Amino acid sequence: MEPGGNEAAESGPGMDTTTAMQVLAQTSSPIEVGEIEFDEHGGARPRLSDAPVAFRFRYYGLIFDATMPLADDGRLYLTATLGVIPFSLENSFGRKAARAIIRRAHMPNGRLRVDSQSCVHLEMTGTPEKPRTPVNVLATVAALLMEAKPYLELLEVALSRGRRRSRRPIA
Repeated sequence: MEPGGNEAAESGPGMDTTTAMQVLAQTSSPIEVGEIEFDEHGGARPRLSDAPVAFRFRYYGLIFDATMPLADDGRLYLTATLGVIPFSLENSFGRKAARAIIRRAHMPNGRLRVDSQSCVHLEMTGTPEKPRTPVNVLATVAALLMEAKPYLELLEVALSRGRRRSRRPIA
């Protein structure tokens, strides 16, 4: 492709897509989350799907799922499985502590929920500022995580998260 040309870029086997710069130039500013999408080869194209924007990340040793339906009123949903309440024989102190923390938890934008298998789930909701740019969406995620952090710290000791692998290699 020649500099400044409008030709399509090859982004994968048998796949022509517009270059990211061309898509960005044709998209109104500011670009909101969900307006464009990138393929696995870095090609960009306008997003035509009505499916929610979703991404996954790791924080505090846990996997979080963030979902933002585009047809919704702009809300962002953040969820994570925090661990399992231990049986009394496993860890009676941990069981009592986990139940007390969950019972007394107060988060304005979320809640802790225990399912029928004794798994503890964090469910939070926030509304990113408009325009819903990536910066505003990630700022909302960060604010929700800061609200939940005290409970993540308290529950880390009380809940069973399965066996963790040692970070040091065994010699």
